[in-house]
Amino acid sequence: MRAGAERRGAADEDLQLLTVHSAMPGIAWDAPKLMWTTIRQTGRRDSRTVCYVAVLAFLALFNFVAWNAAGVFSAWVAVSNGPLIYVSPDCGFYADPADGVSFTPAAGFQARLLNSSRTADEYVQTCYNTSSSSNSLCQQFVKQEIRWTGRSNATCPFASGMCHGGDNAAFEMDSGMIDSHDTLGLNAAKENRVLYRRKSTCAPIITTEPYGELIPGRYPGEEYALYHYGDTLSSLNYTYQLSTGVSAPGGFTPIPEIARSDAEVTLFFLVQNLLAYTAPVDDVFFAAHTRPTTYDLNFSNNTYTLYYNDRLVSVMGCIDQHQICKPGSGEGPNCTALSSVENLWPEVVKLELNQVQRDTAYVIQMKILGAEMLNSIAGRGAVALKAQGTVFNNVNVPLPDNQWTLEVSAGGGQKPSQDPSSYPVPAQTMDHARA
Repeated sequence: MRAGAERRGAADEDLQLLTVHSAMPGIAWDAPKLMWTTIRQTGRRDSRTVCYVAVLAFLALFNFVAWNAAGVFSAWVAVSNGPLIYVSPDCGFYADPADGVSFTPAAGFQARLLNSSRTADEYVQTCYNTSSSSNSLCQQFVKQEIRWTGRSNATCPFASGMCHGGDNAAFEMDSGMIDSHDTLGLNAAKENRVLYRRKSTCAPIITTEPYGELIPGRYPGEEYALYHYGDTLSSLNYTYQLSTGVSAPGGFTPIPEIARSDAEVTLFFLVQNLLAYTAPVDDVFFAAHTRPTTYDLNFSNNTYTLYYNDRLVSVMGCIDQHQICKPGSGEGPNCTALSSVENLWPEVVKLELNQVQRDTAYVIQMKILGAEMLNSIAGRGAVALKAQGTVFNNVNVPLPDNQWTLEVSAGGGQKPSQDPSSYPVPAQTMDHARA
């Protein structure tokens, strides 16, 4: 009797230890095993112990199931009108305010674009072209870097004769097919995913007559430079105006030579403002060979020649094209044609996507509205140029012959200050106009 009592006490102690130190699924499995082992060893079947173990196993299993169910349903938020949703009804996409609204929301939207441009530039400088990074900034997306393929000597995106260097002097950037799940992080089963592709092509374009002209200004010696690539949306018959006092970027209706029905067209205007270079620059966008003066360093008895810009204004033309595809099996994906973002959705509808795929494609379309070449410099002007980063006292070092391709492929270039009040006055100015 004494030995049996001791054994029963040992079993009770084992149950207590099991209850305190085991996880709930373990209790539900190990408690009956312990009871059965005790019965085999002692030959006794204590009804009190059997009931205790049964209740313990049931409560452990019930608790495990209940907490897991609570974890699943905690993602749902009940609203007053009955349906259950994942997110607040106040969530949505940023959109450019419609014409005719007050200045305040429009200014707020522009400020948001500027902040996005700065943030994207900081991310590129920190997280691109590096094998690994422990910076938390680089760990916020599924893929740290979305790679693309660059191709020189691409076909000019505009009419024959419009691109500097000939009809095969453009630079093309192609993202290839981007998976909405694996790369963009829009979680979905394989049958609910889509593919996205973006292609951008840029080239410096000609500025000679009839596209550029000088006209007399209001005061003696003053001249205006007008550039005719299409009427502006304010009904002016020129696209860009430069004078000693003001420049005028904005939207425009492109002339036939640069109009594209299948792409967004953006023109970038570079004014170098008598920026000097210490050696000639052969890059077609930053070209500088003019030698109006020499620069004498009296303390060294040396004379240095400075070189100035060849053109008053240089113009870069870029197009953006987008494509959505429905993943296929044997014959490959079914895709829309490359098109502008405005014409993309009618083509997406023809792909016969399921509802989840349509929603995913819509999210992608809304996000790419703010990710075009136009917004790569949004609000930052010449500060976005890589070439601006080596300017000191209005003098710059020599630039490589392919500097313009480095600028467009960087999508922004130099890392700007986070404090707008600390921006230096740039030696160059950069404006844009979009069709």
